[in-house]
Amino acid sequence: MSVHDIAELKLAKDELEKRQAQRIGNLGFFDLDLSSENAFWSEEYYNIYGVDPDDFTLNAQAVRKLIYPEG
Repeated sequence: MSVHDIAELKLAKDELEKRQAQRIGNLGFFDLDLSSENAFWSEEYYNIYGVDPDDFTLNAQAVRKLIYPEG
């Protein structure tokens, strides 16, 4: 096993641990670029808001409607 392989395994392990921590803690993260209106959610955010990623177009407007449905 090379150093490169070990580094890739460590990155994969770190990503798995981060996802498990988010799931267990019912936490997630998102990134919203206000200038372009592009958004990114972690998988846990879909679970928190009860949204199916296959049926939801993730963008700033959709996020606003979920967080502030009245306005």
